[in-house]
Amino acid sequence: MAVTAVEQTNRLRIRFEEGVDPETGRMQTSSVSYGNVKPAASDQDVWDVAVALSGLSDKTVYDVFLNEGKLLTE
Repeated sequence: MAVTAVEQTNRLRIRFEEGVDPETGRMQTSSVSYGNVKPAASDQDVWDVAVALSGLSDKTVYDVFLNEGKLLTE
């Protein structure tokens, strides 16, 4: 039987720098997530929204994730 993928809602996650851990030297981060990102939204549109939202914070952006959800069924 063939596998069918059904688009689900996506999530946008923006991680911010919180400083360097003095013991390990690794970057500490915090994150905020936004759900219900439309599957039809272009990557550029999602990026533009992430930039606009991160501009509301005084923290430096570490990275931006778009987690695309798909339901796989047989």
